[in-house]
Amino acid sequence: MAAATETPIRPERILCATDFTPCSRRALEYAVALARPARAELAVLHVLPFPLPSVDSDDEPDWMPAGPGGRSEVLERMRRFAAPAEAAGLPTRLLVREGIPGDEILRVAADLEPDLIVMGSHGRRGLSRLLGSQAARVLHKAPCPLLTVSLAGDGTTEGAVRLHVSPGGPAPSPAA
Repeated sequence: MAAATETPIRPERILCATDFTPCSRRALEYAVALARPARAELAVLHVLPFPLPSVDSDDEPDWMPAGPGGRSEVLERMRRFAAPAEAAGLPTRLLVREGIPGDEILRVAADLEPDLIVMGSHGRRGLSRLLGSQAARVLHKAPCPLLTVSLAGDGTTEGAVRLHVSPGGPAPSPAA
């Protein structure tokens, strides 16, 4: 039997979705580690499940944190979250969208055409238990491979890291 040759995958663009949980922080660590050798662009996405008022709006709902504006606070949180990518010298793009997280991740993936999507997985039930409901939603329609990262039940130790390729999605392309 002939030995298989290994060709490294060198992504040009990685989309990392976050909800700011420890699990998504770990996913960012993987995204940075994968992007660093190729100096790939890293797009960090957070999806708000409902619209936020603009920075200059005086009409902020009660659930909104007090301050200069909800959207600017989310962007500042994104900057802090993505600091490891910027510290690694990676071209980094911060994206905030509003809507259903899985749907918005897929929309952004269609626009950006990443080579890989990286996201945390919290695990719920059925396929959702294995991947997390948003990760399961993304997996079914992802235009590229999806790397999911989970933590163990205690929330502090490494859980599973899985690479998923959607049955209808393209396979990872090797470096040229």
